[in-house]
Amino acid sequence: MGFTKRIQGLEEIPAKQLIPIGGTTYTAAQLKAIFQAGIEALKTLTDKEAEAKQAAEAFRNAKAVALGLETGLKQWAFAAYGTTSPIPSQLGFAPRKQAVRSVDGKKQAVAQAHATRKARHTLGPKAKLAIKGTVVVPTVPAVPETSVAN
Repeated sequence: MGFTKRIQGLEEIPAKQLIPIGGTTYTAAQLKAIFQAGIEALKTLTDKEAEAKQAAEAFRNAKAVALGLETGLKQWAFAAYGTTSPIPSQLGFAPRKQAVRSVDGKKQAVAQAHATRKARHTLGPKAKLAIKGTVVVPTVPAVPETSVAN
């Protein structure tokens, strides 16, 4: 911002000289003090920004660790106490909601299952019992006997 350079330049101006700026008259010492306050405010801001960055990084790290443990804690709470216990809800975990299928959804699922079985040519257990396999006996060509003459 150049405040340091302005302060150095104001040191060269005689102390008794008045400097009119915007309808107000200042001495060199007053202007140096104003510019010095700007430098100090900037330094404070820079320090606070660095602290804020460190705090934000610490928060992100702590949050990552906590989120990593949250799933395990939820699983443990429901495994140890069950879904009807108040303990998991006291920890802030709600039990899983049961999916509710509509009648149309159930009909569609049954039709899909039948279509899949038909496409794959799969049979039920009773239909499988009706199927009997046949054993194919390989035919071996007869080897002609060769007689040995004495």
